[in-house]
Amino acid sequence: MPETPKVVIPKIVSVDDHVIEPPEVWQDRLPAKFKEIGPRLERRKVKNMKFVGGVFSYDAAADNEDGLWCDWWLIEDLQYPLTRLSAAAGYPRDEITVSPITMDDMRKGCWEPKARLEDMDVNHVDASRSRASRVSAARRSPNARTRSSATSASRRTTTGCSTAGARVRADG
Repeated sequence: MPETPKVVIPKIVSVDDHVIEPPEVWQDRLPAKFKEIGPRLERRKVKNMKFVGGVFSYDAAADNEDGLWCDWWLIEDLQYPLTRLSAAAGYPRDEITVSPITMDDMRKGCWEPKARLEDMDVNHVDASRSRASRVSAARRSPNARTRSSATSASRRTTTGCSTAGARVRADG
Protein backbone atom coordinates (compact mmCIF):
# COMPACT_ATOMS: atom_id res chain seq x y z
CA MET A 1 0.00 0.00 0.00
CA PRO A 2 1.48 3.36 -1.00
CA GLU A 3 2.26 5.88 1.71
CA THR A 4 -0.18 8.78 1.97
CA PRO A 5 1.60 12.05 1.21
CA LYS A 6 1.78 14.51 4.10
CA VAL A 7 -0.28 17.63 3.70
CA VAL A 8 1.78 20.71 4.47
CA ILE A 9 -0.32 23.43 5.97
CA PRO A 10 1.25 26.83 5.32
CA LYS A 11 1.76 29.13 8.26
CA ILE A 12 -0.71 31.96 8.48
CA VAL A 13 -0.27 35.72 8.30
CA SER A 14 -2.21 37.37 11.11
CA VAL A 15 -3.44 40.83 10.13
CA ASP A 16 -5.19 41.97 13.31
CA ASP A 17 -2.96 41.30 16.29
CA HIS A 18 -2.81 43.64 19.26
CA VAL A 19 0.28 44.35 21.32
CA ILE A 20 1.06 46.48 24.33
CA GLU A 21 4.05 48.78 24.22
CA PRO A 22 6.91 47.66 26.48
CA PRO A 23 6.81 49.54 29.81
CA GLU A 24 10.00 51.51 29.18
CA VAL A 25 9.44 52.15 25.48
CA TRP A 26 9.19 55.94 25.64
CA GLN A 27 11.04 56.72 28.85
CA ASP A 28 14.16 55.04 27.44
CA ARG A 29 14.01 57.17 24.28
CA LEU A 30 12.62 60.59 25.18
CA PRO A 31 14.94 63.52 25.85
CA ALA A 32 15.25 64.26 29.58
CA LYS A 33 13.15 67.43 29.30
CA PHE A 34 10.10 65.37 28.19
CA LYS A 35 10.38 62.37 30.53
CA GLU A 36 8.16 63.83 33.27
CA ILE A 37 5.24 64.41 30.88
CA GLY A 38 6.06 61.75 28.31
CA PRO A 39 4.29 58.38 28.14
CA ARG A 40 5.03 56.17 31.14
CA LEU A 41 3.45 53.22 32.88
CA GLU A 42 2.30 53.39 36.51
CA ARG A 43 0.51 50.85 38.68
CA ARG A 44 -2.64 52.25 40.31
CA LYS A 45 -6.05 50.99 41.35
CA VAL A 46 -9.16 51.32 39.24
CA LYS A 47 -12.56 51.32 40.94
CA ASN A 48 -14.77 51.10 37.88
CA MET A 49 -14.21 49.91 34.32
CA LYS A 50 -16.88 49.13 31.75
CA PHE A 51 -17.73 49.06 28.06
CA VAL A 52 -21.36 49.93 27.39
CA GLY A 53 -22.91 50.92 24.07
CA GLY A 54 -19.52 51.13 22.38
CA VAL A 55 -18.16 53.48 25.05
CA PHE A 56 -15.22 52.54 27.28
CA SER A 57 -15.29 54.24 30.67
CA TYR A 58 -13.24 53.93 33.83
CA ASP A 59 -12.61 55.67 37.14
CA ALA A 60 -9.36 55.68 39.02
CA ALA A 61 -9.59 54.78 42.69
CA ALA A 62 -8.47 57.44 45.12
CA ASP A 63 -5.73 56.53 47.61
CA ASN A 64 -8.32 55.68 50.27
CA GLU A 65 -10.69 53.74 47.97
CA ASP A 66 -10.90 50.06 47.18
CA GLY A 67 -10.18 48.98 43.64
CA LEU A 68 -8.36 46.48 41.47
CA TRP A 69 -4.70 46.91 40.58
CA CYS A 70 -4.11 47.98 37.04
CA ASP A 71 -1.22 49.37 35.01
CA TRP A 72 -1.99 52.77 33.52
CA TRP A 73 -0.38 54.60 30.63
CA LEU A 74 0.08 58.26 31.55
CA ILE A 75 0.89 60.86 28.92
CA GLU A 76 0.72 64.46 30.06
CA ASP A 77 -2.78 64.80 31.55
CA LEU A 78 -4.20 61.72 29.77
CA GLN A 79 -4.59 58.42 31.66
CA TYR A 80 -5.43 55.05 30.06
CA PRO A 81 -5.79 51.85 32.09
CA LEU A 82 -4.74 48.58 30.50
CA THR A 83 -7.54 46.07 30.02
CA ARG A 84 -7.49 42.31 29.68
CA LEU A 85 -9.32 42.78 26.39
CA SER A 86 -6.17 44.42 25.00
CA ALA A 87 -3.91 41.61 26.22
CA ALA A 88 -6.14 38.56 26.02
CA ALA A 89 -3.57 35.98 24.89
CA GLY A 90 -3.59 32.90 27.10
CA TYR A 91 -6.92 33.61 28.81
CA PRO A 92 -9.96 31.36 28.36
CA ARG A 93 -12.62 32.96 26.17
CA ASP A 94 -15.02 33.55 29.08
CA GLU A 95 -12.30 35.47 30.95
CA ILE A 96 -11.61 37.91 28.11
CA THR A 97 -13.40 40.88 29.56
CA VAL A 98 -13.05 44.61 29.94
CA SER A 99 -11.30 44.31 33.26
CA PRO A 100 -8.07 45.76 34.70
CA ILE A 101 -4.76 44.05 34.00
CA THR A 102 -1.13 44.59 34.96
CA MET A 103 1.92 43.74 32.87
CA ASP A 104 2.57 40.93 35.37
CA ASP A 105 -0.81 39.36 34.50
CA MET A 106 -0.28 39.21 30.73
CA ARG A 107 1.83 36.96 28.54
CA LYS A 108 5.19 38.51 27.76
CA GLY A 109 4.38 37.91 24.10
CA CYS A 110 1.94 40.81 24.37
CA TRP A 111 4.82 43.27 24.73
CA GLU A 112 8.24 41.61 24.48
CA PRO A 113 9.48 40.90 20.91
CA LYS A 114 11.33 37.61 21.60
CA ALA A 115 8.39 36.16 23.54
CA ARG A 116 6.09 37.41 20.77
CA LEU A 117 8.00 35.35 18.22
CA GLU A 118 7.73 32.27 20.45
CA ASP A 119 3.95 32.80 20.74
CA MET A 120 3.73 33.17 16.96
CA ASP A 121 5.46 29.80 16.56
CA VAL A 122 3.01 28.14 18.94
CA ASN A 123 0.12 29.60 16.91
CA HIS A 124 1.57 28.61 13.51
CA VAL A 125 1.89 32.30 12.54
CA ASP A 126 4.61 33.33 10.09
CA ALA A 127 4.03 37.10 10.09
CA SER A 128 1.91 39.50 12.07
CA ARG A 129 0.42 42.94 11.48
CA SER A 130 0.28 44.18 15.05
CA ARG A 131 -1.63 47.16 16.35
CA ALA A 132 -0.34 49.06 19.35
CA SER A 133 -2.44 50.15 22.32
CA ARG A 134 -4.42 53.33 22.93
CA VAL A 135 -1.40 55.25 24.17
CA SER A 136 0.04 55.19 20.64
CA ALA A 137 -3.05 57.08 19.49
CA ALA A 138 -2.88 59.45 22.48
CA ARG A 139 0.62 60.56 21.59
CA ARG A 140 -0.81 62.01 18.36
CA SER A 141 -3.21 64.24 20.29
CA PRO A 142 -3.22 67.78 18.88
CA ASN A 143 -3.01 69.05 22.47
CA ALA A 144 0.12 67.10 23.34
CA ARG A 145 2.97 69.39 24.37
CA THR A 146 5.46 66.60 23.72
CA ARG A 147 3.94 65.79 20.34
CA SER A 148 6.98 66.27 18.14
CA SER A 149 9.51 64.51 20.37
CA ALA A 150 7.16 61.86 21.72
CA THR A 151 5.79 61.14 18.26
CA SER A 152 9.23 60.77 16.79
CA ALA A 153 10.42 58.46 19.57
CA SER A 154 7.26 56.38 19.61
CA ARG A 155 7.07 56.05 15.83
CA ARG A 156 10.55 54.51 15.81
CA THR A 157 9.60 52.30 18.74
CA THR A 158 6.17 51.06 17.71
CA THR A 159 7.42 50.37 14.20
CA GLY A 160 10.13 48.16 15.69
CA CYS A 161 7.65 46.42 18.01
CA SER A 162 4.93 45.80 15.46
CA THR A 163 7.19 44.55 12.70
CA ALA A 164 9.68 42.60 14.81
CA GLY A 165 8.11 39.26 13.97
CA ALA A 166 8.11 39.79 10.23
CA ARG A 167 11.70 41.12 10.11
CA VAL A 168 13.17 38.31 12.18
CA ARG A 169 11.33 35.69 10.17
CA ALA A 170 12.48 37.21 6.89
CA ASP A 171 16.07 36.66 8.03
CA GLY A 172 15.40 33.06 9.10
